[in-house]
Amino acid sequence: MPEPTPPDRLHSFDLCEGTIDDYHTLAHLHYRAGPPGPVACVLRIDDRARRTLAAVLVVTRPALRGRWRDLAWPGRYSGAPPRVILTRLNAEVRTIARVVVDPRYRGLGLAAWLVRAYLASPMTIRTEAVAAMGAHVPLFERAGMRRYLLPPARGEARLLDALAHVGADAAALADGTMLARLAADPFIERELRLWARGRGSLRRFADDETTSLLTRAKKHLAPCLAAFTHDASGADPAARARAIDHPLTFFFTPRERTAVLRALRSTRGDRSSALLRALGIKTTFPRENTP
Repeated sequence: MPEPTPPDRLHSFDLCEGTIDDYHTLAHLHYRAGPPGPVACVLRIDDRARRTLAAVLVVTRPALRGRWRDLAWPGRYSGAPPRVILTRLNAEVRTIARVVVDPRYRGLGLAAWLVRAYLASPMTIRTEAVAAMGAHVPLFERAGMRRYLLPPARGEARLLDALAHVGADAAALADGTMLARLAADPFIERELRLWARGRGSLRRFADDETTSLLTRAKKHLAPCLAAFTHDASGADPAARARAIDHPLTFFFTPRERTAVLRALRSTRGDRSSALLRALGIKTTFPRENTP
């Protein structure tokens, strides 16, 4: 992956491809706990003089659902069967899932350099990123990405409405006195449990104490969620090849099998099969029932 020329003040740093171990080194500094997802690419920046890791960027395969995609690419990743959408996403989109900078190097522009470096030679024609405080952080926009402010999801919107009904808001959850008052309110308790049951990642906490649920709600309601997207006129073919860790698999019915095999034979099947393999396409035929 080509490395864009760094700003003059960063000539003592080196940008290169990294590994997931580089992210693990700095993961404790990121505001989001847990793994970033299926990793497709890692970039790192090293302080040449100190021989230390200064910053890291992690690119992952995209999640199946993203409500910002209809804003950025209307209809491309919606309105079709999930398998079709997933195939398109895997072929066309990668997600910048983590950008972490060691506190000793913050303010130097390392994060922006990492994002620009990836976007200069992306693995796919489209790139996306989602940031909890994206409305207040210009990092991705400065690197050339377009911002989309996202309204609260349906569950969060209902919970915010419930808080407003009793004269509170998301900011009130940081106040200990208000937190105790809300925890004692049966209406808020009911809404909290409904909210937790409606979120897959929180469902197991739905029967926790109300105070614990309020603490979790504070983390989900406070951020100003924003998504960022980038469209490249072309992607790095070598990077695209590396991105296909698992070949696409097409499953054919017995009837389709006959038609496909006939087509391959009519165009010199050996060459066609080699071409399919070169494209990363694996054909799988189910066994026919034999008498």
